[in-house]
Amino acid sequence: MAWKDRTTFETLEIQFEISESKMIKIMRKELKEGSFKLWRKRVNSGVSKKHHKKNAVQK
Repeated sequence: MAWKDRTTFETLEIQFEISESKMIKIMRKELKEGSFKLWRKRVNSGVSKKHHKKNAVQK
């Protein structure tokens, strides 16, 4: 679920009780270096929906 762009870190924390920082550590450990870098680039690019706050519609 952490690999998917639509699953937010908040959802992962609620469902699995794993914080964003711990999820990043897990992904760094489990993925190949190149795959991890691509994932982090996607998460930080704005394309990903990983952060609920970034997805909230501003009114």
